[in-house]
This record gives sequence, structure tokens and C-alpha cells, in this order.
Amino acid sequence: MALNTGERAIIPDVETWEFLTGSRDLDAFRLSGIRSVQTTPLISRSGRVVGMISNHWREPHQPSERELGLLDVLARQAADLIEQRQAEAALRQSEAKYRSLFESMDEGYILVDAIFDENDHPIDILYLEANPAAVQMTGTELVGRRALEIDPNFEPRWFETFGRVAKTGIGERQEFYTAPLDAWYSFYVFKVGEPNERRVAAVYQDVSDRKRPEANLALLAQIAEDSSRLASEEAIMKSIGERLATHLRLDGFTFADVDEGRESVTIKYSWNAADVPQLLGTFRLAEYMTEEFARTMRAGETWVVCDTQRDERTDPQATAALGVRAIINVPYHRRGEWQGCLTVTYREVREWTADEIALIVEVSNRTFPRLERARAEAALYESEIQRIQEQAAREEARQRAESLAELDRAKTLFFSNVSHEFRTPLTLLLAPVQDALSDSVNPLPGVQRERLELVHRNTMRLLKLVNTLLDFSRIEAGRMEAVYEPTDLAMFTAELASVFRSAIEQAGLRLVVDCPPLAEPVYVDRQMWEKIVLNLLSNAFKFTFVGEITVRLHLGDDYHVTLQVEDTGAGIEPEELPHLFERFYQVRKAKARTHEGSGIGLALVQELIKLHGGTVDVTSTVGQGSCFTVTIPLGTAHLPSDRLQLDVGDHSTATRTLTSTALGAAPYVQEAERWLPDKAEGRGGSAVVRQRAEGGSLPQPPRGPLAPNPHSLSVVGAP
Repeated sequence: MALNTGERAIIPDVETWEFLTGSRDLDAFRLSGIRSVQTTPLISRSGRVVGMISNHWREPHQPSERELGLLDVLARQAADLIEQRQAEAALRQSEAKYRSLFESMDEGYILVDAIFDENDHPIDILYLEANPAAVQMTGTELVGRRALEIDPNFEPRWFETFGRVAKTGIGERQEFYTAPLDAWYSFYVFKVGEPNERRVAAVYQDVSDRKRPEANLALLAQIAEDSSRLASEEAIMKSIGERLATHLRLDGFTFADVDEGRESVTIKYSWNAADVPQLLGTFRLAEYMTEEFARTMRAGETWVVCDTQRDERTDPQATAALGVRAIINVPYHRRGEWQGCLTVTYREVREWTADEIALIVEVSNRTFPRLERARAEAALYESEIQRIQEQAAREEARQRAESLAELDRAKTLFFSNVSHEFRTPLTLLLAPVQDALSDSVNPLPGVQRERLELVHRNTMRLLKLVNTLLDFSRIEAGRMEAVYEPTDLAMFTAELASVFRSAIEQAGLRLVVDCPPLAEPVYVDRQMWEKIVLNLLSNAFKFTFVGEITVRLHLGDDYHVTLQVEDTGAGIEPEELPHLFERFYQVRKAKARTHEGSGIGLALVQELIKLHGGTVDVTSTVGQGSCFTVTIPLGTAHLPSDRLQLDVGDHSTATRTLTSTALGAAPYVQEAERWLPDKAEGRGGSAVVRQRAEGGSLPQPPRGPLAPNPHSLSVVGAP
């Protein structure tokens, strides 16, 4: 009753207690010899009945107040003791259950005190408790140690999180990647203990299996973004290499191109940690990898080595020299050929995970095609740039050519106009001068004759120069009128050469003319051939002081005739030979009778020879002399048919419509004689052309070299 109601119960006499009459309890009392009973409940301080105190007497008894008071004190003390014992038992049971849960749970559990500096900033944590799962995850004992004691590089964000929760009392859920452990953790951090304590607990678990694929996908997405954004091969390799090296904590990373045909490997990009040797360049395949390594790559298999010092497939010494202990090599194949290799390295023994290997293979499969595209794009870009540059250069060259052509046309027109303008007064000036010099009825006094002869000679020099410029103008304008007629070229050339005999012999030289008859006439423009021969002879005489000048004409072969003008003069320096036929170029280094001249004589010779479909060459030895060789074709197939002079009936098929620029041999010979020491201007001397051959007077054929023509002036010889 006391336990049920929490009130004291007194039975002074069980025999008279009406509630016990006829009950089994009365029989039990009688059997036990109990006659009187008192029961006092044990009530704890929290008001809970935890037991009772029962007193029995063998005789009827009514407890006194003193006895009841004593029982009350005893009941209170007993209730407190029982409650304490029950609480301790419950605590032990709870602790056992907690410890069992604490030690068996898969999640890590830590209890820590957050440590702050004088500025109330969290700087460390002290581990108070850690379950086995926490110790296993971290790989070290934690209790009683500080975080910075365990790892001086402990990430500050942990301190900030624990400190913030300790201050605010607000729990936080976070996911962290811990670089030292290379793992991701999901954390729930919450405050425990008294408000004034800065004690927090954390429950966490390793979520790397979930986070690694997510992180790998994120990395691949970043690589794809970089690859689409970057253009150059080097920039792509650098970006991918650095991202992958950071993501997997690598010490080395290389991209290599493989050329099995040349048995070579070219490392295109290499990234290495600061203290790891860097490898770049092209190597022989056998130097770069073992035969087994190469076989694996050719087969398209990934080469995974966790410890180079224990793996029999590797060279321990070579890998140790490179600071490499763990390697993964991924081959790249295209169209069945091994074309590339991606290599990652680590300086310590490393058990590569399946996720890591799969990621590296995927990066390789994505990167090499992008690098090929980058190379193709770069080549296309370079090609396009080159095309644009070439197009710009062509356009610039075209514009320059047009400008030059325009300038050339203007120059040609100017020279043509100036030449025509000069020719008219020169011709008008020469006519009365020649009349005065040839007047036998009213001969000039000696002094006046010498003066007019000087005027005549220099006027002829000027007219010769003007005619040469006019020839150039006509050639450039495409208006040079050639009349190709069949000619006894051996006789004609001998006649032209003989004109120079007197001047050559006066200089103490010998003229050798070797022009045997040819089997057939040669088609030439006689006026042009005259200029060719006389210019070459004049040039030879100018640079020859001793010895001889030889003129040869003979068949070069069945299809060509060759003219050679050879001298024993000063010769020409080798570096000047390529420029001899350039307009206005003059040889200055060689010894010469004079350095006067326009520098266009040989250039005109070359142009006139080209109009005959021929060529001109020169050989020379300094101090021994020079030889100019002219070669022109036989026949008429190489000549324009409308410029061939063929006698048809009483007329010729080709005629000249432009004013002739031919002056005959006189100006050339006069200029040569002027170079002789006793013929210098102002010292007197004859200004005539002595028209003598070896045996007598030179014949005067209708179209001979000395024949007068409507546009030239004859100079009459005088003894």
C-alpha cells in the first residue's frame, strides 16, 4: 500500500484489521508470528517512491510519535541512498551503451577544446576524445594532442570552423578535402559542455568514394573548358598538366610524341616539382624506355608502377636518378599507330587507385586529339598568315611594279622625247660643221679646222649617246624596229673589226680578226649587229694596254653562230662580273684608258642580242684579260616573221618606219682615238676615221658599216 500510495500504513493488530479478515495475508502473518505492522515509503527528493521501510511486532503495537519521526529520518536517508545507487547504475549502463556505440560506430567522433589567441582568434584545437574510427581515418593517436603538434601544416579552416561553433553554439555541416590525407570528409560540428566552455564535438565520415568521382568530373570539365579556350599546343599542355598535377598531388607530368618510324620520342611538355629533374627534347626510343615498356605501349596498355625500386619491369638506377618512385604511362594510338605517351610520376611509393588510373587514362584520351587539332589549327593559322603575307607581298610587289612601270614609262617617254629633242639640233649643228670641214673650195685655216674638228668629234659623241638612250626607250616601249636580213656575217664582222685597226695599232696593240666564211647567211639586223660589234671592240680597247684584241666568228654547233671579242687587258674582278650588263654600271677598279662613259654600252649590247634570240657571256681573269661571247641561233624560226626582209619582186617585205639611230663606225673610232695619249682634246691631231684595211681601202657595200645613210653623217678620211 505504501509503495502504491506513497503514504505510511500502520496495522496495530492484524487480527482486528478488517481488511485482512479471511485473507491469505492474515494467514501469512499468523504463520510468521507477526501481530502488528508499520510501513513507511521511501520518497526521493524528486518525489519518486523508490522503496519502503517495514517494521513488524509479535504483539499488537501502536508506534509512538518518536518512533515514527525516527522512521521518517531513516526513510529520507534511505531514499537518497537508493536514488543515488540507481542513478549510478543507470549511468554505468548508459556509459556502457555509449562506449559500445562510441567504439563501434563507423563515423569518426572527436571531442575538442578550441584554442584561441589573445585576439580571440582560433589558432588550434586540443583533442579530448576520439573514437577508433577517428583514429583509423587520421592514422594517428589524437587524444591529449594538439592539431598543430600532429601536423604543422594543419589547414586553418578547421580551426575557424571549430572556433566559430564554440563561440556561437550553432552547429555546422560541411564537406572538406584534406590534402595531407588526400580524402574528403563530411562533418557535423556542434557545441557541448557548459556555455562558458569552448568545447565542441564533431561527427564525421570519409566521403571520398563519393567525392572523388565528382571531383574527377569537375576536373575533366575544367580541362574541357581550358582546351576549348586555349589555342596553342603549349598552353593546352601546360594548363592540363598543372591541373592534373595539383588534383592528384603529382611530382611530374609529361606529354611526348612518338615516331616509331624514326624510333624516337619527343617530349613536347614537361612539368616537374622544383627539386625533380626536368626532361625535354628528342630521345632514341631505346634510351627513353625499356623494351618491355615499349611493347606495353605498342599494345595500347596502361603501364602502372607503384614502386620503381621493386618492380622488375623498370630500371631502378635510371628512375632513381630522375627522382621517380611511382609511374603511370598511358599510350595514345591513332589509326592503329602508337603516336603519343602521357606520363605521370611521384617521388614516393604510391598505390595508385583505380579512380586515379581511370582519370589519367581519360585525360590522355581527351588531350591528345585536342593537341592534334591545335597543331592543325596552328598550321592552318600559319598557312593563312603566310598566305595573307604572300598576298600582301604580291599586292605590294604589284603596286610597286605598277609604280615602277609607270615611272619606267615616264622615264622612257622622257628619254624618247629628250632624245628626239636633242637629235634635231645636233643634226642641224653637224651639217654645217661637216660642210665646212669638207669644203675644198674654201678650205679652213689650220687653227679654225682644229676647232671645228673638236666641235665635230664631241657633237658626234653626244649624238651617239642620245641615239643609245633612244634605243633603250624604244626597247622598253616595245617599239624597237628590227629588220632581219640574210647577211654574210663573217665578212660583215671582219669589216667592222677592221675599222678599229688603225686606233688599235696606234696604241701599240695587235688586232687579230679570225672570221672564216660561213656555209650560210645569218639573219641579223645589220644596224644592231654593228652596234654589238663596235661596242664590244670599244670596250676591249678601253681596258687593254699591251698585247692584242681578237675578234672571232665561227659556228658554235649546227644551230648557232658564235662571236668572241677577247683582249689581254686588265681583266675584271669576279664580284663585278654579275653586274657588267646592268644599266649605268661601270667597272671602277680595273685599269682603263678613261673612266668616262655612261655605263650603258654593254647593257645595250645585251638587249640587242636578246632581240636576236641570243645570249652574251663573259669570262675574265684579273691581269690577263676578258672574253665576251655572243651566241645567236641560225635560221629564222626564232625571229618574228613580219620583221624578216625578204626580196619579193621589186620590194622588201620588212621596212623601217622609225628614224634610224645608226651612226656607223665613225663615232666609236673617234672616241677610241681620243683615248690615245697624242689625241687628247686640245692637243691637235686628226679627227678623221682612216678607212683602211690591211691591203688598202675598205670596200663600201650598199649596206656596209661605213656606208652613209639618210640619218647619219660621213666623216671623210684625211692623211
